[in-house]
Amino acid sequence: MYEFIPDGDPGLDQTRGTGSTGWHPDSFRQRGWKAAYRASPRFVSVGWRRSVDKPSEASVTIPLAALDDAALRYPAIQPFRTVLGIVRDGVMVWGGIVWNMRVDLQERTLELAGRDFLSYYETNHAYGGWSTARGGDFQSDILKRMALRAEWGIQTTTAAVTAMPRKREMSFLENEFKPSLDVMQDLADNIGGFFFRSEAWRSTDGTELRHGIRNTADRKPRPAVDASGKELPALVDGQTCEIQELFLNGENIATTAYTIGASGSDKTAGVWSRRDNKALRRQFPQRDVVNTMGSIKHQSTLDLHGDTALRFGATGIVTPRVITYPDTFDPRDFEPNAGQKIRLVSGNEFMRIDGWYVITEARVVIDADGSDRCELSLVQEELFDETGFPGP
Repeated sequence: MYEFIPDGDPGLDQTRGTGSTGWHPDSFRQRGWKAAYRASPRFVSVGWRRSVDKPSEASVTIPLAALDDAALRYPAIQPFRTVLGIVRDGVMVWGGIVWNMRVDLQERTLELAGRDFLSYYETNHAYGGWSTARGGDFQSDILKRMALRAEWGIQTTTAAVTAMPRKREMSFLENEFKPSLDVMQDLADNIGGFFFRSEAWRSTDGTELRHGIRNTADRKPRPAVDASGKELPALVDGQTCEIQELFLNGENIATTAYTIGASGSDKTAGVWSRRDNKALRRQFPQRDVVNTMGSIKHQSTLDLHGDTALRFGATGIVTPRVITYPDTFDPRDFEPNAGQKIRLVSGNEFMRIDGWYVITEARVVIDADGSDRCELSLVQEELFDETGFPGP
């Protein structure tokens, strides 16, 4: 367990300088808060869930008896000030902010519920008054800007952000307050987008927990690999896993996609896009999807969102729910936000499956005895196929 503590000099908060926020690099306003180590109490259970394009989640249950040290009682630990790091076999597998606590006075346990450091940017806003250059900025530069512009923030590093070839146009008026994470997700979840995630690690001889953003260069899924870089074996129903259910959904299918952009001023009123999948009309009846994205003012960006809706709506979604067998996979190897795919094989009585599926969610539960259970949600790889759509 860690705690956010202030870093930097508050006396320099009104001094302009070369920091990423525009203020003095040694000011509290620029340096913000760092996570300092408090203790490592024993736990009853621990688990985490990673979902594509979302901050990951974790929960830890601790016996109240393990909190005998007064430094681990309220208000020394409390939501948004307490930071959690989960270490397994000497490796940091999850790190993030504790947003909720539940004290069970009958079972005499404390449950900590947290989300990774990207969750901070759900309430840190890309307030208005700025825009990309004419023709757009590189997506990697916008991603960095969303993290580095936070004043009195949480010291997110962008050193691991990979360059991306596509540019995007964005602009925000003075009265717009769009969450920074929404901007990141709008960039990522698109044709020509990328996968991104938060990573955490111990620093300064374990006395601090650091974190940063890592991304892929594109939105193309690649085979999942283990820590050594070896490709993971196939998920074979009845051999390496059990497929508990298949969920088939046709509500995403779209022959026409409308995207409604910003309105309310002379410059932006009426900005919208229509994109059509004419070939799909020979397979399904006409079906429209309408997405409203009020902060978008550029036609190229609206068209991109429309094309993405058509790509994802070109076929129904098949979502297998898979439970891996013990000792077959290391749960740490499953990271949906790294853009992983894995071969799935099943000869079930409803539909035969033998192909690549993209991991969209990985849920891991570890008991006090060290045993674990991993549950995966998947979708077919073709939903991420960008063939036929414009490149950077």
